Amino acid sequence: MNNNLLSISNLINIFKNNEVNDDLLKISSSHDAFLVYQDDLSPIKYTSKLNLGIKVLLERLDKELTSHNYTTELIYLDGNIFGIQCKDSFKISVKAGGQLTFTTSSVLDIKEMYAELDFFHSIISPILEEYNISLLRVGYHPTADAIHSNKMPSDFYTLMRRNLEEHDPKALYSLYGTADISMDIKYKNEEDMIKKFRIASFLQPYISIFFASSAYFEGRETKILSNRMRVKQDMKHIHSGLASFCFDEDFSYQKYLDYVLKKPMFAILINDKYEDVANQTMESFWYGTLEHDRLEVSQRATLDDFQRHLKTIKPAISLTENGLKLRLSDSNNRSMVIALSALIKGLLFDNENMEKLYNMIASIPKENMIESYEKSHTCTLKSTIHNITVIEQIQQLTQLAEEGLFRLKDKYNLNEDETRFLNPISKIITSKKTFADEIIEVSKTDILEVFKYVNGR
Repeated sequence: MNNNLLSISNLINIFKNNEVNDDLLKISSSHDAFLVYQDDLSPIKYTSKLNLGIKVLLERLDKELTSHNYTTELIYLDGNIFGIQCKDSFKISVKAGGQLTFTTSSVLDIKEMYAELDFFHSIISPILEEYNISLLRVGYHPTADAIHSNKMPSDFYTLMRRNLEEHDPKALYSLYGTADISMDIKYKNEEDMIKKFRIASFLQPYISIFFASSAYFEGRETKILSNRMRVKQDMKHIHSGLASFCFDEDFSYQKYLDYVLKKPMFAILINDKYEDVANQTMESFWYGTLEHDRLEVSQRATLDDFQRHLKTIKPAISLTENGLKLRLSDSNNRSMVIALSALIKGLLFDNENMEKLYNMIASIPKENMIESYEKSHTCTLKSTIHNITVIEQIQQLTQLAEEGLFRLKDKYNLNEDETRFLNPISKIITSKKTFADEIIEVSKTDILEVFKYVNGR
């Protein structure tokens, strides 16, 4: 595709390109973790003269992957290493607050995802252990002053921070302090995308409560199970939240594109340097009306400009260049990442479950969907959303997912029963305690017990 796009239809094709045949529906998972020192849970820096920094960690991981015969490509941002892409496989990347993100390959067989997660753990753990560092997989950093503790060396992130400080300072807590689990899935066509988008938006509050792991904020217990969701609800910046227009009758690729174009940009790239654009929109850049003294008169956005902007638009459920992204829950351990992946596969890949869920949510007013999302951070397993408690709804969804996974096993001739990956969900249903509830219990006397419990679980 020509980089100097002239037609809006070319942008819509970014979303259409994720349409696949029914037998090619796949899922990938991404989960974040904080790189912390075990003695005080403080986050490690990008560079360090006395200890392991993120830059050196990525370089060592790259060498380790090469020794295992992976073909790798380093990902750079403003001249600094910010990730590793393994050819036809997983990706390791770093976020603005130093959160390390592991993104699996797109797979049909959940067992392959599990194998990638285990392999990643096997190569990173020995390196971290040398320096008494570990991966802390919770939704919000339990002790750090997130806004001031860790900033990555990037002109883009610097401009993003400056923009948020002016227009939405509370968003900085989300940028620097949160860690989550997300899924990327494909869809068969526009109609299928709309159904999946709406169902996932309905599921999000239940899943965010059930998978909560962040009851602590800056060293204190808050009585809120997911401080990740709390800080996101406090945000006013229009790049996040619930894309509630997905419930409108005219929702489409075009409507989502209009939403993206009208969002302000954090920065644009001019002659290989990021420049502030004073909160002007992508729409103004696309149509040649953006004002900047380093731009030519009527200069228009390219495909690269649009795709960089698209990555900054992060509602709970969104369309991306990789498909439908579901930002569902707090970060958690590997077994919970796999459990959530199996749950989503069983619900959204199985045609029978898709129809059941779509018919079920059809009668729920849009206003109720918005309210359930906005209040989810105050809820517990016993809370009622849409006339059913969270734990009861998850129990019903898990049963549907089990049935869906059985059908998918036969449909795709898979060798293994994937319902076993749902076992961690069943354990929470039985115990009636989220991961956040358990963390509160074990850390009553010492916040550092959070680390010991999370890594021993």
